[in-house]
Order: sequence, then C-alpha cells, then structure tokens
Amino acid sequence: MDNIITNADGVKVKVRVYDFGDEVADRYTIVYANKNIKDGYGVVYYPVFSCSEDPFHPLGVGMYAGDYYPHRSHMYNFGKRVKDIDSLPKKVIEFIKYITQ
Repeated sequence: MDNIITNADGVKVKVRVYDFGDEVADRYTIVYANKNIKDGYGVVYYPVFSCSEDPFHPLGVGMYAGDYYPHRSHMYNFGKRVKDIDSLPKKVIEFIKYITQ
C-alpha cells in the first residue's frame, strides 16, 4: 500500500500520501517512508511534509511539518490515505519528487 515514486534524481522512493480534503490549506500530508532515520535514542522516524494543491504558487503551502514516529502512530491524524499517487494534482507530484531527492 506504500506508493513508490521516482524522485527528481531518478531514484525510486517510498512515500505515503494522505488527504485532508479541501477544507484546509495544507491539504496533503506526505510521509517520506524511504529514509530510515534514527533519533538520538535509536528510534526510527520519518520526515513529514504538507502541501496545498499547488505548493509552488506564492499563496500555496509546501513545508516540512515534523517527524512521524511509527511506534506512536495512534497519535497522528493525517487524513484519508491516497492509494493511487497518480490521482494527485501534477504540482503535488512535482513537490513530492522535489522533497525526496
């Protein structure tokens, strides 16, 4: 169920994308699940980004939102899981390719 995308460098990476709907400015949440990063205590976490439908627009949103710790998954509400990454707006896919390079 993890989405694989080829980033701007031509490398395949695994991301999870969630959709909050159009009620919020940072509609999409992207969990970059490809990197196995550990904190100072040796606990694995994944970087999280959020973006609007057009993150590169001057009024758009495209930002680092924090870290996701899988062992604390009950604490997060990212919205509804997007199963098909190709169904996302082209600008969101472009943003995902940019942040995962």
